[in-house]
Amino acid sequence: MSADVPTAFIQTPMPDDNKKVIMKIKGVLVHLMVEQAPEAYGPHVVCENGKKVLCVAVLKALCGMLVSSLLWYNKFKKDLEGCGFVFNLYDLCVANKMVNGKQCTIRFHADDLMCSHVDPEVNTKFL
Repeated sequence: MSADVPTAFIQTPMPDDNKKVIMKIKGVLVHLMVEQAPEAYGPHVVCENGKKVLCVAVLKALCGMLVSSLLWYNKFKKDLEGCGFVFNLYDLCVANKMVNGKQCTIRFHADDLMCSHVDPEVNTKFL
């Protein structure tokens, strides 16, 4: 079975190490954000060179940030280990677990994964 983990990165919190990541938003997105939550964003909009700008603290990992893949990997690894999977010492993107007396293997790259087990129901349950 193969699958994509939807919104994988934004499920991953940024580390709480007192180093905030600030994102500067410009253009149409500023207008859309203020339109959706004027009380939250409106007071923080400023003008730079005649254009509206909004700076926000990033609370969740975003696709495209250098640290996002590592944060997602650490979260997913912890989740799999919490379910009893053991990571392969030679390939850190492969984890195994015995399910119903047979090996279940998870292979992944970023937010794409493959799950294999002789019983298709095990794959479905994992997904």
